[in-house]
Amino acid sequence: MTNLRIANTAIFLSVAVLHAMRIAYKLPVFVGSIELSLWLSVVAVIGAGVLSWMNWRTIHAPGKTEWLKLLLALFVVDAAIVFYSWVSGLSFWGIANTQFAWILLFDLVVIVLLSWTARKK
Repeated sequence: MTNLRIANTAIFLSVAVLHAMRIAYKLPVFVGSIELSLWLSVVAVIGAGVLSWMNWRTIHAPGKTEWLKLLLALFVVDAAIVFYSWVSGLSFWGIANTQFAWILLFDLVVIVLLSWTARKK
């Protein structure tokens, strides 16, 4: 059950960070031909941040292993986003298609190292 809580925390935290980045860079988001307002991202940052915090609080006295697993889950979410961006041929923030492959390789190396470290504990 703890692993599920850690995974949920990582997903909510990732959503909050992505929306915070959208606010910081004032990036437009379109659904069809309709542009979504930035205030929706403010609501998403608050909502996802609160859900992440509340979810993390349900883990009683998180130790080093729980923090390692959270970091591992965040890298897995990042690797999934980078893989999708690479396969889809997306380009944003000055990152091209081949650079996504290098970022994915880095993410996978970190995932293996974190998995090995968490498993030893």
